[in-house]
Amino acid sequence: MNPTSYKAARETILQSIESANEVVQNLRIKDGAFFSEIPSEAQRRFVHIEREITRLRQPNLTVAFVGGFSAGKSSLVNAFLGRYLLPESTEVTTAVPTFIRSTGEKEFARLSYLSKAEVETLEELYRESFANKFKQPELANMPTQELLEQVRPQTSEGKGKNLLQYFEVFLEEKKRRDLPDRGLTKDCSLEEMAIHVRDEKEAMFLDRVEVFVNAPDIPSDVQLVDLPGISVPNPRHERLTYRFVTQDAHALIFVLRSTQLFNQDELDILERIRSGESSISDKTFWVLNRWDALSEQQQAETLIGFQERMKEYSIPDSYVMVKTNALHGLLSQLAIRGVQPNDAKLKTHQQEYEKELPHRYGGDHRTAFKESEIDDLQREVLDYLNNRIRSTTLRSAVDNSQQNLVQPLLHHLSQKKRHDEQLVHGALENEQAADTRTRTEMRYESRKSELMKCFKSLRDGIAVSRGEQFADGEDHISIQLRAEIDSGNSTDAYEVYKSIIADNRLRTFPYYFEIEMKVVDGLNSVLKSEFQKLVRQHVSDALENLTNVIRDELEKLKSDVNFDAAVTQGLGQVLAGSRDMVLNKVDGIVEQKAGQLDSLLVYKSKGFFAFFGGGNEIIDGLEGAARMFATELKDVRQEIKPEHMEEKTKKIRETLSTHYMQHVETFGEDVRNSVWPIVINEMHDLEKKLLGELSREYRTLLEKSVQGEVEIEYGSRRGELEARSKRFRQAIETLQESTSTMQQALSQTKAETTA
Repeated sequence: MNPTSYKAARETILQSIESANEVVQNLRIKDGAFFSEIPSEAQRRFVHIEREITRLRQPNLTVAFVGGFSAGKSSLVNAFLGRYLLPESTEVTTAVPTFIRSTGEKEFARLSYLSKAEVETLEELYRESFANKFKQPELANMPTQELLEQVRPQTSEGKGKNLLQYFEVFLEEKKRRDLPDRGLTKDCSLEEMAIHVRDEKEAMFLDRVEVFVNAPDIPSDVQLVDLPGISVPNPRHERLTYRFVTQDAHALIFVLRSTQLFNQDELDILERIRSGESSISDKTFWVLNRWDALSEQQQAETLIGFQERMKEYSIPDSYVMVKTNALHGLLSQLAIRGVQPNDAKLKTHQQEYEKELPHRYGGDHRTAFKESEIDDLQREVLDYLNNRIRSTTLRSAVDNSQQNLVQPLLHHLSQKKRHDEQLVHGALENEQAADTRTRTEMRYESRKSELMKCFKSLRDGIAVSRGEQFADGEDHISIQLRAEIDSGNSTDAYEVYKSIIADNRLRTFPYYFEIEMKVVDGLNSVLKSEFQKLVRQHVSDALENLTNVIRDELEKLKSDVNFDAAVTQGLGQVLAGSRDMVLNKVDGIVEQKAGQLDSLLVYKSKGFFAFFGGGNEIIDGLEGAARMFATELKDVRQEIKPEHMEEKTKKIRETLSTHYMQHVETFGEDVRNSVWPIVINEMHDLEKKLLGELSREYRTLLEKSVQGEVEIEYGSRRGELEARSKRFRQAIETLQESTSTMQQALSQTKAETTA
């Protein structure tokens, strides 16, 4: 596929993948609940689409040389290019990301330096590295001097020693340098580039190095990138390496040290490059460097270990792997072309190579080059770059986006859409009916429980305080009766005598015991009347309190049914009728107890009381008073004067004061003990009646009201489900259209390639 066709297909596929990604973002915003139901493993795979977008947005195709620190990446780049381009240094090799592009013009290098803001960011990254390495989060924001004092003792055993050394150099250089607000670039020769890169103090402030060389075999839209290793002292470069591994690189040349195959850094890289990648065996070339440093047995064991690791990470067997000594591969090529090294270190390596050439390679540079397998790597990589990288990039972008996002998302969208439609067209209706019944029952039971609690609270209040209810009123009645007994007209024998004669004009004297009985009747009438008032008042207050409390509860019931008056009509009638009924009953109790008192104080002959084996102190005392002046009262010729009745009055009052008030107290106690149980029983009956009315009219109206509420909620929910179903349909259609567009673009590129 030529670059022009690739560009057109890339833009089409990129647009389709971005459209699919936009679907994801819109769903994430509008349907977060849907996303929360997607398994976390699927959600983690969704993020890989960003990798495909990043790769396709890049106009250049990037082949990254990656591996652990000092794996020999720079040497391999040099061997691959067949020239000593990247300088070797045990300190800073690959410390600066280096981009290599082919040019048909003069070769040169471009150095790009960090801006002031980027330098500040790098310092923050150093701080984070210290915090992570020593597991001390506070180091990230600690003042510089305190940070150094805290870290230095901890690096005495070697942990973080290089990081600290680089950080101290960085801080010193940062003070010394005049940092630009914007990053600067500088073009220079390849020789000058090597000098800058070897200068550690210079290199740590370099953002990147771009090298433009005459390499006609490398396509113009391809760049090689020599990346820093993992665990390098510069945390910015470490992050850059991981970014290329996971996002930017279109192909990888993974350099491994044969003597220490797959250390933790390399396993970390391996895990990242295979995650969500469908074409890892096509895109990744494996290089086992320094292979000749192993014995034959070690080589066999290493090869088995490599193959097992490939299987463990599910890398297909179609991968390309070469076993090399990259340095010998470079030196053999230089020797074949007759190029003499100018670099001091390379000269040293050449001398060592020349010593080994006779007995290892039979004195033949071509044999050395062949055994280095660099020619195999060149052939495989260049064939890939010139013939397959574009189609592989497009195909893997489509496959990865399909496998990691489109197909899983289509599955979950379709599944959820079917579920929503089933809800709307069936299950939701049944759920709505069940919800109506449940809510009605819960609210009904709640109101019923509240009503019962009110009744119980009121009854408990009466039961606890009923002994105190009449106390003040009874005291008042007792005082009133005592005053009447002590000095009232109703206990004055003469005044009573006058009233009897006045009321019976045909008579001239009272019957025997009539004065005394009229006195008692008068007191009993006062007692009964006052007690009726007292009882009525207290019972009325209790009923009024009950009515108010219950009416408040009934208002709640009305609010439950949209204030439909029908719900409280029956309840109100029950409540209104109960008051008169209870008052009539308590009136009857007072009458009954007063009647018992009346019967107790009716005059009976001595023989009658003797028959029952007892006497009556009031009757006995009053009978004594009745004998006083009795004969004179019957003598019509006798003129009755107030002084004639004084002794009788005294006797009556003494008797009543001594004995009658005891009966008054007993009478009050009997009334108390009889009235409140009746009130409590009536409250029980009222509660039953109200609950009966509640289960009829209120429950029916409540269900209608709840049904309306639920209908609104479910109508809204139904609308939301229908709207979501529409969104899901549109999302499915967009994903399917994106898939179709991507597949068409791939098919077209295949047709062009075949043609």
